[in-house]
Amino acid sequence: MNETKTIPAIEMRGVNVGAMRDTTFTVVEDVNWSVAAGEFWVIAGQEQSGKSDLLMLAAGLMSPASGDCRILGSDPQNFGEAELAERLRVGFVFQGGHLFNS
Repeated sequence: MNETKTIPAIEMRGVNVGAMRDTTFTVVEDVNWSVAAGEFWVIAGQEQSGKSDLLMLAAGLMSPASGDCRILGSDPQNFGEAELAERLRVGFVFQGGHLFNS
């Protein structure tokens, strides 16, 4: 069996998500979430509820305020050039195809 298939693409345990604009402000608390390789998820919620912040964290573009977040079994904060290709195996699309908020 391929080892990559058994390691979750995204795994969060006890994660608190800080706001993109003010990381000291927690927008989502105590996230426990696993996404298996090949799965597709939809994140929905009210405006300003932390959806984009959660996705930025899941993509390794932000660090959790607390807790453990892993992408393909590794801490994204430890990724360097050599691991970039691995990280790019996980992607997300915002509603309307927007890439970032500005």
